[in-house]
Amino acid sequence: MKRHIFYALSAIAVLSLCLGFYSHSRVNTYVTWDSLEPDKWASVWLIKSHLDPQAYFDIRPNGDSLVGGITFGVLDGQFQRSSTKSTFATLLQTSNHHDPTLLKLAQIITEIETMSWAIDQNSKTAVR
Repeated sequence: MKRHIFYALSAIAVLSLCLGFYSHSRVNTYVTWDSLEPDKWASVWLIKSHLDPQAYFDIRPNGDSLVGGITFGVLDGQFQRSSTKSTFATLLQTSNHHDPTLLKLAQIITEIETMSWAIDQNSKTAVR
C-alpha cells in the first residue's frame, strides 16, 4: 500500500513539474484589446508569421486590464502606432527586418493608419 502511495505521489510530482515547465515555456504572450483595426490584425500576422512563431495572443475586451503580456496596438503599449508610424511598422523596425515585401506592407499600413492623423492636423477637426 505504501508503495502505491509513493508511486502516486511521484507521478503527481513529475506531472506538476511538466505542467510548470510547459506554462513557462511559452516565451511571449501578446495582449491587446479587441477591435477591427487593420493595423492590429496585420501586426498579429507579422508577429506569428515572421517575428515570434511561438507567440500566444490574448485578445481582451476593450477596457480590460492588459497586464501579463507584451502590449501592442493600444495607447501606451510596448508596440503602438503614432502619427507617423503604424504598430506594424514599429514591430518591423524593432525586429530589424529588411524584407522588401514586409517593408512595403508596413508603408501601406502606415498610410492607412496615419491618414486621418494628417487630415486632423491640417483641418483642426477631430476625425477619430
